[in-house]
Amino acid sequence: MGRYTWLRASPISGLRCPDAVYRDGNRRCPRYEWAREGFWALMAFACLPVQTGFGGVPARAGQGGRTGDLAAQAEAAMRAGRLDNAESAYQKAVAAEPRRAELWSNLGTVRVMRGNYHGALPALARARALNPNLYTPWYFSGFCQLQLHHEKAALADLSRAVELNPQDANAWYVRARAAANLDRLDIAFDSVVRGLGADPARPELYMEAGRVSLDLATECYRRTAAAPGGEAYVFRLEGERNAAQGLAELAVDAYEKAAKKAPHDPDIPFALGMLYLDLGKLAEAESECRRVVELAPLSSWAKLRLAMVLTREGKNADCARLAAGLDPGGFETREEFEDFLTLAAEMKNPELGERALTRGLAQFPGDKTLAAWTKPGVFATDPPQITYGSSDPTGANKTCLSVRFLVLAGRELGSAPFAAGDLARVFTSGKEYAQFRSAFLHDDFSTVGRLMAPKVEALPEDAESAFVLGQVLHWLSFEYDQRLESAFPDSAAAQVLVAENMAETSQPDKAIAIFQGLIAREGNSPDLLRGLARVYWIQHRWDEALNALAQVLKGDPRDATTMVNMGRIYSYRQDLMNARGSFSRAVEADPKSFEAHLGLGETDRGNGDMTAALRELKIAEQLDPANPRPHYILAQLYRKLGQQPSADREMAEFQRLQSEIAVAKTRKTEELVPID
Repeated sequence: MGRYTWLRASPISGLRCPDAVYRDGNRRCPRYEWAREGFWALMAFACLPVQTGFGGVPARAGQGGRTGDLAAQAEAAMRAGRLDNAESAYQKAVAAEPRRAELWSNLGTVRVMRGNYHGALPALARARALNPNLYTPWYFSGFCQLQLHHEKAALADLSRAVELNPQDANAWYVRARAAANLDRLDIAFDSVVRGLGADPARPELYMEAGRVSLDLATECYRRTAAAPGGEAYVFRLEGERNAAQGLAELAVDAYEKAAKKAPHDPDIPFALGMLYLDLGKLAEAESECRRVVELAPLSSWAKLRLAMVLTREGKNADCARLAAGLDPGGFETREEFEDFLTLAAEMKNPELGERALTRGLAQFPGDKTLAAWTKPGVFATDPPQITYGSSDPTGANKTCLSVRFLVLAGRELGSAPFAAGDLARVFTSGKEYAQFRSAFLHDDFSTVGRLMAPKVEALPEDAESAFVLGQVLHWLSFEYDQRLESAFPDSAAAQVLVAENMAETSQPDKAIAIFQGLIAREGNSPDLLRGLARVYWIQHRWDEALNALAQVLKGDPRDATTMVNMGRIYSYRQDLMNARGSFSRAVEADPKSFEAHLGLGETDRGNGDMTAALRELKIAEQLDPANPRPHYILAQLYRKLGQQPSADREMAEFQRLQSEIAVAKTRKTEELVPID
């Protein structure tokens, strides 16, 4: 992914739950710490089978047989992995027939595969000029622009690419990345939704969809907190966050504050009733549940919860009367069936439970949680372990509870006075709301995502609709993550994404376990070892990170990127001798490595060798003239040498480049610069 690592906000108990009301909501924080290679080149290579003839149309016909022979040689070389030979053949082919757009496209594609993004762009531009309707040069041009941190150009090229070929999920994915880096989250969200529509079996799209959904939810929550009258919603969010962390007492405190601000909203006492039930405070739980039934008399979920409290209090007659009035035939969600089955088990009423179970299995065929209730005698003993829905620690009662309750209680838009105000601000027609409601309650995230895409084009400013939209997007983020984790158990590539996702959501131990399992199964793959090292890096477990990177070097002793990362770890440990050795070997392996020369220059400066440091930093400056980091370090170096005019010049150049980056709003926007 180039020079920068992108880390997301920490979740709560495994959920991606943004502390949006309390902090800056942007998860995309570039860190100057981890050099990675190979991912984008592999992405480019993976895209090739989607194209026709390595670049649109096979380039074999033309001026006589020579061009066709060269094109055939080039394609054969590409398939055999001899990319230098393929590039040479295509260069000869375009020289012989310079008006063939397909040949220029293929030449650009080979250069992309070789990692020569600067060199690929002119060839791809020539192909587009000769034939603006060729898909491949638009796609790879956008791909290269993104690699070079030209996000605006990337987005423009990729938008044209998806126009020409809307069925290629690769283009939608890369377009989403470009848009997200520009903070155009509406375009990013639309891209991942369309990409998943084109190919729902792409794990990287689920990962990106989860990221973008959470970014949008975070922004909605920020707007909720900033809007007039948003206090009750802020306290709701705080309550949900604390409940998800298992901090029940703090969650109760937050919800009680919310109740004072919004005494007639039933979702607040519903949450309080569940929390008191978990805490064993049955009298308080009963009081809150009765309040919910009073405010939302048509809610079967509220009555179920009240009945569960009553049976635990030993008020069996009251519980039986309430349970008798509940009709499982009218239940719409797993939550309702699960709560009813739990109630039947606690009442030791097999007849009641089995009748509801039959309906539940008919309505949700194949559901594993409901199937757990089919064991003989289950309603005469303790309830089975619930793994989904309202009793699950990551289910409906721990995340996005408010909107879940309101949608379930409001069968039609405006049918319940309490729900009409909030939901009608987001869903303006009964038909649209009915579509959303059915999809949302049945966990159909694909349909919900498609319905939400137009609504994120202009995020609301008022507290009510921003909160509702934020909750739905937050739920989508959770669903996309769950899909990524569960849908691709046999795919090593997908499991790598799951591990990266867990590492970035404060679950490093799970990420390490996945990487170690993959390494045990697949062997010491360099990519897997790098991934494992990165998780250790995040945790500052330097010895283990170094050991993993050393294993990479055993397989490829000339891997400059790995040497750079080892050099950085040694630098963080103040082991400047080993740091210099690693950076020096990286420079020897790849004399054009910006990061290697920069690291070597920083290390020489730390060792007091100013002449050597100046030489390396000047080389780094030449290798990447648009990067401000060498100029900052040079300013520090010149100031230490007493050369103030030179220090002022370098600092001015640093500030100029930083300001350009800030205006462009690319990944370098928040680039971290080494500070003395």
